[in-house]
Amino acid sequence: MNKQYSCIIFCNESDVNEESVAEVPITWLDETNTICKWPPSPALVSLYINRYKTPMDNWISYNVKVTATFATLEEARNFNKGESNVSCSGRRLVKSPDIYSPDEFLEPRKVKRPTLPPNIDHSNIRPLVQSYNEDSPENYPDKVYTVLQGPNRECIESEDDISEASGYNSEPISYPSMESGPHVASVSAPADISKETRPHVASVRAPDIPKETAESCLNDRIINLLLDIKLEIGTLTNKLTEQGLLNVESDPILETLPLKNLEDFRSLEGKVNTDPILKKKLYKTYESIGGNGSRDFVIRCLKRSFTNEMAELCSWTGQKDNYKVADSPVLKLLYMAVKKTTGVSEKDFEICVKDWLRHAKQRKERMLKKNNE
Repeated sequence: MNKQYSCIIFCNESDVNEESVAEVPITWLDETNTICKWPPSPALVSLYINRYKTPMDNWISYNVKVTATFATLEEARNFNKGESNVSCSGRRLVKSPDIYSPDEFLEPRKVKRPTLPPNIDHSNIRPLVQSYNEDSPENYPDKVYTVLQGPNRECIESEDDISEASGYNSEPISYPSMESGPHVASVSAPADISKETRPHVASVRAPDIPKETAESCLNDRIINLLLDIKLEIGTLTNKLTEQGLLNVESDPILETLPLKNLEDFRSLEGKVNTDPILKKKLYKTYESIGGNGSRDFVIRCLKRSFTNEMAELCSWTGQKDNYKVADSPVLKLLYMAVKKTTGVSEKDFEICVKDWLRHAKQRKERMLKKNNE
């Protein structure tokens, strides 16, 4: 049996900025070479392609475009080798995502704005800053003012009127001499009046005080309110910092990402195991990266963590004297962040990491070629 393979491009992808390519048996294509049958399980795609599996009824149909046909799978893969970036589920992206930029993923934290202080009641200040008018005691130094508010709410201006209105003697309110400076008049009620029969003594306008003094009192009250707000913000900031939820100071280790050698990677693993604050910061960093689906999420986090030179020295199981990352606390932390957001399974996460590490050398060579051009 002649096992030929065709190189195809998937059409109508959800992401218009990327095209996916693959090498499939020609038996997966229809007579017009525009429809391709595709296994529903991503984990079995590579196996079915290598074994030249015959399509089944439950396979999914995709619109494709055939670019070339070859006699062997190796020739078809060599044809697409220049365009492959990340292999996952048998497909490859023609256009890889842009190299990680820190400003692209780290969004500013939403900080709750503090509520403004309540409107200040000026009623207790206005009587002190009123200017003298024609009724001021300054114009009538010999006249004594006593104001009572009783049942009939009369304004009484003499001691005789007080006796007629209330039936008792009241000590008048007298203004002190203005030469000694501004004062607030004191109010004294007769000692022989019981609490039940004692009339309410209304407030009496005090002599004027300098405008600068009143403004100083108002400014002091505003300053005290602002100091209270600042103190509350400082308390909340300290609590968030202790819990590792607020990155007030950037951690020096996180600033070295992506890692360039195994020594830095081992150092980061040791810090994650011993420093809970750094562990939370790294988790929050992965969680804020995001992506279009679980595969894109994992790839973006891996690019944020490792350079191609570093990834070339690692593998999932540590074969061929590579550094084993299957049990790495950094990869476990990355998996927790992706699973919380996308619900990815452990198997799919493993496949994605394996493919990304396996193609590190190709990505590095392609990057060098692009820079030389």
